[in-house]
Amino acid sequence: MPPLPKLQSNTALSGAPVPYRSQIDYGASKIGANIASMGDDMTKIAQKMIALEAEEKATTAKFQAANQLSLLRTEMSTKAWDTKKTAEEYSLRSKEIYNTLAADLPPIARRSFMKNFNTLDLQARTSVTATAIKQGHQRAIANAEITLSGLEDLVRRDSAGEITGEVTTANALLEGHKLIDGLVSRTAIAAD
Repeated sequence: MPPLPKLQSNTALSGAPVPYRSQIDYGASKIGANIASMGDDMTKIAQKMIALEAEEKATTAKFQAANQLSLLRTEMSTKAWDTKKTAEEYSLRSKEIYNTLAADLPPIARRSFMKNFNTLDLQARTSVTATAIKQGHQRAIANAEITLSGLEDLVRRDSAGEITGEVTTANALLEGHKLIDGLVSRTAIAAD
């Protein structure tokens, strides 16, 4: 590239005035302001991209949580545990799912994921607890039917004079009523 010619005078050859330094500085400051504005715009775009990426990760984690909690709910409904043990086991496994899925999320995604996870977890926990209660009631009713059948047999044998001693029809009926009252108080059966 050829060297630039040196200006030897303050007057342009065309007779037009040469711009003063303040005019040149104003143009440069305008360019600088535009570059700064463009930098701000690029920062905003980058922040939006980071937020979108975080939301995408949170959404993926939400879907995985919904799937894993659904599988856990199904698994827990097949267990023949009492309600307390079911709740403890569910709580432990639910925390494991949360910790695994939330571990790699950035903070902004973790907050979004936590809100959705809490809702999904509450729904699954309610379903698991309701199933455990229902199963507990079914077991209590089945046990009561066996016990009442045994008491009925005792009453029949006592009435026939086949047994003697402390077991009487009155005692058997009293035990049967206590058993039924217990089922009613646990809401395993209706009072009517």
